[in-house]
Amino acid sequence: MAAQGNGSVSANNINHDLKIEYNSVWNVSVERSLSSTTSFQAQYIGSYTVHADNETYQNLYPDNGLNPATGLHVRPIPQMSGFPTITWDGWEKYNALALTLTQHMWRGLAANATYTWSKALDDASNPGADNAGPNFPQDPANLAAEKGLSDFDHRHRFVTNFVYQIPFLENSEGWIHAAFGGWQMGVFGRCKLERPFTVNLSSDNANNGEPLSAPSQRPNLLWQSQQRAKDNHGMVQNILFYDYNALAIHVRKCRP
Repeated sequence: MAAQGNGSVSANNINHDLKIEYNSVWNVSVERSLSSTTSFQAQYIGSYTVHADNETYQNLYPDNGLNPATGLHVRPIPQMSGFPTITWDGWEKYNALALTLTQHMWRGLAANATYTWSKALDDASNPGADNAGPNFPQDPANLAAEKGLSDFDHRHRFVTNFVYQIPFLENSEGWIHAAFGGWQMGVFGRCKLERPFTVNLSSDNANNGEPLSAPSQRPNLLWQSQQRAKDNHGMVQNILFYDYNALAIHVRKCRP
């Protein structure tokens, strides 16, 4: 532990009641031949993870945490600040439907295309901050409110690739065939919907004493906003962007 400049003491903690993280995965698929060289497959994939390592805060202000003598907040351990702790209560759910069309080698062409619809939910995607959010709960007493889309959730994904055997000089012989015959051309493409992220406040708006080094409190989303705009060619298209009017700040808690 180390004394901070404001006279409080900071710490890091870990729940020593270790829980073993485990993941269950299940899937079912059906496949049908459309021709001697073409097939179609539909597959459902699901998974569920429990006891993942998580991070939360401890030693925050309780609802009745005012010192009657001073009128100031009092933490359960007054000599210490709020501090992070590792727990083993993280979870994650994943469900996906994958549709695959496969073209086996036919006249020199082989191709594969897969579309995947998926949804990933969890209460924290990492045991610590990442590029999508701090992954701390905004209210450690209400972890159910942390349920949301995972940082790695990509709702729609399309992947395709093909290989074409170039027929140029395929019937040649000797060094000419070795150098110029039997060439192949391959193409790979991927398109996906971007992953979500979390909007966080930079202040302790709930007034519960959470450290601001990893702000985790969030505004309320009042509505989904979609605006129309024109691209560089004058074509009207739908563009999703951030509407700050759709975000509302929480009302501060009143503590006696």
